[in-house]
Amino acid sequence: PPRSTLFPYTTLFRSTTAGQECTISADNDRCDYSVFTQRAYAPTPGLKYVSLLNYGRFNANAPVQLTKGETASHTTNSGSPYTSTQWSTVMPNGDFYLVMVADYSFATTQDDLDKAVANYVKGVDGKIITQGSLTVSGQPAVMAAVESTQDGKTYRHAILFVIKGNSAFFFGFATDMAAPGTDNDAVKAFFNTARIN
Repeated sequence: PPRSTLFPYTTLFRSTTAGQECTISADNDRCDYSVFTQRAYAPTPGLKYVSLLNYGRFNANAPVQLTKGETASHTTNSGSPYTSTQWSTVMPNGDFYLVMVADYSFATTQDDLDKAVANYVKGVDGKIITQGSLTVSGQPAVMAAVESTQDGKTYRHAILFVIKGNSAFFFGFATDMAAPGTDNDAVKAFFNTARIN
């Protein structure tokens, strides 16, 4: 019987997300995410860049260290239990970084990747700009750029799903397209350094 997609994304970026013009390309286990903005900005003072921090289940670069949330229990649409844990941070300009890990009682499959993207897009009431398959740490993955409009604001999301055994990993970035100060290099590094341990 069909089961739900990998994560419950209905509220992930409702109040804290979105983006600039972007393109995503996949080449082996590397993703290039470029954000093009028409305004100049200065870096936020006092921020220290975190380099290849190991979070146990995964590694990732982020502008600041991601904060771990509580592990929550859920049930899929078909009644199977699973747990999820998320790590996230919100930048001073509202840019949002998130990693979520879900563990299931069944093995994930390649089909789950497209379902996860579709579920995410539905959850943020958005549209896919581009999507492509790749591998991350030797595991099947899919990356997409998504645009959504909420409360009169346009948001841009970059999302990466990776599956391994009974687990699924989500790396996400979102920004308000009208908000200045997005660190393009940090966004690119976040996805280029995403690794599953």
